[in-house]
Amino acid sequence: MKPAIYLLRDDDVHAADRGFKTVFELCMQEGIPVTYAAIPSRITPGLVEFLLRHKRHRRMFDIVQHGWTHANHNKASRWPRYEFGPLRSFAAQKLDMARGFKKLRAAFGPLFTPAFVPPFHQYDANTWRAAQVLEYRVFSAGPQKFPSPKTGCRYWHAHLGINEYDADYRSLPLSLPRLLRETARLIGTRPVVGAYFHHSTLDPANLGVFRDYLRVLRRLTDEGWIKPMTFSAWHKTVQQ
Repeated sequence: MKPAIYLLRDDDVHAADRGFKTVFELCMQEGIPVTYAAIPSRITPGLVEFLLRHKRHRRMFDIVQHGWTHANHNKASRWPRYEFGPLRSFAAQKLDMARGFKKLRAAFGPLFTPAFVPPFHQYDANTWRAAQVLEYRVFSAGPQKFPSPKTGCRYWHAHLGINEYDADYRSLPLSLPRLLRETARLIGTRPVVGAYFHHSTLDPANLGVFRDYLRVLRRLTDEGWIKPMTFSAWHKTVQQ
């Protein structure tokens, strides 16, 4: 059986704090590539320096765009939260997307992959249209709402949320059995599997579960069940 492509994404990246460095090193140790979704307006010089220092390991990580400020622009109701959504015009959304693109390109140069992850996984037709106009290669969120063009920007569905939260967005304990069950289901039914997490909410206990999950991913890779990739590596395969 052909291995399922497995894409792992870390959201809300902006600083090279201890939590980020720990996750970065764990993923490197287990040989699992990660796509880091960075918030452009909040990236620190320390993050830029840290990632540029590791550019020799380029095949192990991508840097992509996670919105612009990660602000919630839905003032009409508590849910859904969104930075890019129906209360914002095409022009406003395109402007913020272009700002973020320009800042990340300037900071990271060729390490930046032109891919867009809307905060909170929320977007509308204007967001999707702006992504085509700005020539992003990949757009990643929840279930796809609009058809992909035959060429250009490709949609990547993030199926599996590794972290779990309560109604007030407080982090809950990670369940390794749940992660294994969902991963097995996905790789058995889909050619491309997407998972995402937030390193910032991995407390010591959850970090231990995450480490165990990475080790399972390593075994699945070695046994030929999955083929982990970054966004940029995956995009090359779909363009061929």
